[in-house]
Amino acid sequence: MNYCLYYQAKLEAKTTLFVTATLRSFDNLVFDRCLNEKNIFEFFVPDGSQEEFLKIMSFFQENGIVTDLIKCDNRLI
Repeated sequence: MNYCLYYQAKLEAKTTLFVTATLRSFDNLVFDRCLNEKNIFEFFVPDGSQEEFLKIMSFFQENGIVTDLIKCDNRLI
């Protein structure tokens, strides 16, 4: 069984809806959800979507919208 790759990142509070809406506009690219009240989000990324996900997140990082993007062990396994 294949599991999604797991990432965490901090989002700017005022741009949270923009980031999540942008990611959700791509079919089956990523599942996201808020992990805690400090705007830390978790992202579950199918293996085949990792490259596209990282390109989008790189754009967000370059523009100061996303910080501290890290790949972690999937906490649901």
